[in-house]
Amino acid sequence: MGITFLLTVAVMLLVSKLEGRGADDEKGIELKKDMFRTTSSFNVMAFAVMIMVVALYSIFW
Repeated sequence: MGITFLLTVAVMLLVSKLEGRGADDEKGIELKKDMFRTTSSFNVMAFAVMIMVVALYSIFW
């Protein structure tokens, strides 16, 4: 299984280097840091949900 993973990664790297030659694809989606910013309230609620899931998981384990 590990050999398959390594071979797949090697093929992906080889195709990436040969096909794109380091240039950005004009059809690609541009990602900016602003797209991944979250508000403080979202961060607090996400953390609260994570704590609840951990609590439930530990109770029912």
